[in-house]
Amino acid sequence: MIEIREFTSENSDEDRARIARRVGERLCAENLSPAEHRAAEVLAGHLVIDAIEHVRRELSLAVRRAKFLAKDVAMTIACDVDSVSCPFLAVTDVFSDEEWIELLSSLTQAARKTVAGRDLISDGLACALADLGDEEVTQTLLENLAVTLTTPLCEIVIDRHEGSTRVLDALCRRDDMDPDIVAQLITKVSDAASLKLIAAFNLPDHTELFISEAETEALVQLAGEMPEHRHFEYATSLSHKDKLSVQLLMLALKEGVLPFFEASLSVKSEIHLDKITQVTRNGGGAPLNEILRKASIPSNVHQKLWGLLLIARRPYSSSKARVAAAAG
Repeated sequence: MIEIREFTSENSDEDRARIARRVGERLCAENLSPAEHRAAEVLAGHLVIDAIEHVRRELSLAVRRAKFLAKDVAMTIACDVDSVSCPFLAVTDVFSDEEWIELLSSLTQAARKTVAGRDLISDGLACALADLGDEEVTQTLLENLAVTLTTPLCEIVIDRHEGSTRVLDALCRRDDMDPDIVAQLITKVSDAASLKLIAAFNLPDHTELFISEAETEALVQLAGEMPEHRHFEYATSLSHKDKLSVQLLMLALKEGVLPFFEASLSVKSEIHLDKITQVTRNGGGAPLNEILRKASIPSNVHQKLWGLLLIARRPYSSSKARVAAAAG
């Protein structure tokens, strides 16, 4: 048993480091009596604030696998310098999920990176890391296969690191994303990453063609897989990336993704979506041509788009309206 009287102000640095290792062994032991556990915790309380970093690091290494550790001791180790905190943060299980999330704001980026690489990370902790961490922390988080790629996590990553190729490409290397997230990503990442997404998510394989051709089919397919309420946001994102091409609009109609076509026209023409749908679903060719002109769609494709629209809108428009439109 470690006696408290062994620890005095006259102990050398190496003596205190040795005591720290013995304290850790005791706190990790499964057959420790309450009295022995309390004695070890008292010593840990002294050692955790030792002036010598080496002593504190020895304590951190020794207690990192302890199942029961006083929270004040654990918190002090976690918030110490990186050489002390990181070995402990990598494996300790003494914190609840709520405590982990609260603790993150007090950690350095290096310590957060250590947390991001842990073998067990809850969805809430992952989101908190993505929200507070820098590029390196976020990349480590995304490369950790223990992390579940929830939609909230991916949205935080995309929002905070939209301009970071290294982060977004790390996200692209995962094959467990929701298709809605893939749709947001494919217009933001490098061509190589776009091709990876196309292959990983079984999108049309056109690797022998130009990336723009493969991307067009991929973008339309993703539009068809996402909820309709996301189409306007998706079309807006594509517009910012100069991706709302005539070819993409025509393909959307050919594939029957009418709501996405309508959202795209609304974005390009700056006409309210409700007015667009009134024309596309029940209107005639003349009103459509006016919208297409405002959307800067070349006139030589207006008739082609009208023909495709008549087919694409059949499931959406009433039989009475279809007859009237055809007669017009």
